[in-house]
Amino acid sequence: MTSDIADSPDKPLESAERKQADQADAKLSDETRQGSDNRQVMKLEQDRMAFASQDHLPGLELTGDIGAAGGAQKLDAPAAPADGGKPVDQKAVEQAVKDIDAASDHLGGHWTSTSEINKVFEGKSKSERDAIAKEYEKEKGISLDSHLKDKLSGDDLNQSMHLLHRTDLEKSADEVHNAIGLRNDPEAINKALEGKSVAQIKQMNDYFKDTYGYDLDTFLTKNMYIASEREHALALLHPKEEVAQAAGARGDIPVGGAPSPTDKPVDPKVVEQAVKDIDAAKKWSGVDADAIDTVLQGKSKAERDAIAEAYEKAHKVSLDQYLQDKLSGEDLRKAMHLLHRSDAEKGADEITEAMGTFRNETGDIYNALRGKTPAQILEMDQYFKKTYGSGLEDYLKDNMYIGFERDHALALLHPDVTKKSEQLTQDEAVKQIETATHFSDVDSRAINNALEGKSKAERDAIAKQFEAETGTNLDKVLEKKLSGAELEKSKHLLDRSDLEMSADGLHDAIGMFRNDDAKINMALDNRSPEELKEMNEYFKKRYGVGLKEFLDHSVAMPSERDHVFQILSVLDPPAPAKQKKPQSQKH
Repeated sequence: MTSDIADSPDKPLESAERKQADQADAKLSDETRQGSDNRQVMKLEQDRMAFASQDHLPGLELTGDIGAAGGAQKLDAPAAPADGGKPVDQKAVEQAVKDIDAASDHLGGHWTSTSEINKVFEGKSKSERDAIAKEYEKEKGISLDSHLKDKLSGDDLNQSMHLLHRTDLEKSADEVHNAIGLRNDPEAINKALEGKSVAQIKQMNDYFKDTYGYDLDTFLTKNMYIASEREHALALLHPKEEVAQAAGARGDIPVGGAPSPTDKPVDPKVVEQAVKDIDAAKKWSGVDADAIDTVLQGKSKAERDAIAEAYEKAHKVSLDQYLQDKLSGEDLRKAMHLLHRSDAEKGADEITEAMGTFRNETGDIYNALRGKTPAQILEMDQYFKKTYGSGLEDYLKDNMYIGFERDHALALLHPDVTKKSEQLTQDEAVKQIETATHFSDVDSRAINNALEGKSKAERDAIAKQFEAETGTNLDKVLEKKLSGAELEKSKHLLDRSDLEMSADGLHDAIGMFRNDDAKINMALDNRSPEELKEMNEYFKKRYGVGLKEFLDHSVAMPSERDHVFQILSVLDPPAPAKQKKPQSQKH
């Protein structure tokens, strides 16, 4: 965010004075670049605060004056060139110098366009910007740093100096930040992250945290609402060798799957520090209940169990006993709850804490739901009803007013079906159907996914186990929860015979542009004439046309047609018996 300012009307320096100033600038160049970072941080923070005040972007909360705390660190380690190592274009460098001159020459040299100067630097690699600065000094006899300080001041100078001197990694980090807006630019985010090593990502992350107040992981998780875009960006942020570790630390599931948050290893240093913090909560007037709660909040069940074990080992008294001795009433109840709640209960509590009077912390809601299994979602919902008086789904619908935020939370509440039906075990299929039918907004897609591809015997076993676990007949549940076309489809998938399933598979194998020949052959090969006739009758009844007529219009390849129609020849009506011509009588 730049503005155009008028130059100072002071008399230009004479050549000797100019040379002296240039020498001083050279001595102070490192200090200038380092100082520009702090000023740039303040400028970027002002821009971010102004935008965040519009209440558009969860995750861009106000974090105070970061610049006052010391500003950003420069990333001096070697960075991957933004241009992929391509040689600097000398013509582009010379044109850039001309553009800087033009930007500095408005109103006879008394008005400099900051936005035009910044446009010269934006998008260029460090090697290109260094070449521009070198060419400028060669042509003008004055360093580009000195020129900018002569023409600009305040925030405008700070921003231009930052754009001129930032490393390629800092540039990439800035581009990630700038790509988040009322409408995100995922392509720009991906481009900024692609091809970075683990070490480079770490340097970008350190700079981002110092400059914008967030680590890259949190920033992208909170502000990228389209799951596929977010997961792709996070996969780039965590190169393959770090995906699993990052997933555990973030409580997230990266592309390809990863351990759940409860599976991440417990950090002994975190446990040791927690015990020290509990000891530090002792005051002359008693125990600081809020400090105890702070130690326990945000930690997984495994971490809290490890803290309790370490505390007892260090003090020869259980943490439960200590809390009961030192706290009472609501303070004791809360501390005991935070110590012993399950991870699912923790997630449910965090959802209520994320709901605000004026603004919801949507990123915290997403994190509480993301990566949960159907069983964990079910446990969260049952706890939520018992504790807060309503189901999770109703609560989110009642309290999330922004449509796309609410829709994304509800999509996380009903976990996406990622396994193909044939890959689901019987227990997984039953649990998936239980979860899909548990909420008022039934997920018919998940029900169908659990039934598709299963033999009649397998589907009967699923229905039997469902009834044993829930005490309710699956057919009756479907009739109660579904209606219309959704009910008809789910009932059909549950009740159809194996031959009917093969006929449906054949129908679905015909595509708009390409058929699945293997599925067609699988449905027809090794069938007896009686089975083929039964499939044909079913096909006519369900799809309004016989198998031969359907495939005649759908299969074009001669070799495939020959194979299919050879199999289906049993459906041809028997040829009428040839009548012998009467022999003429000889007279």
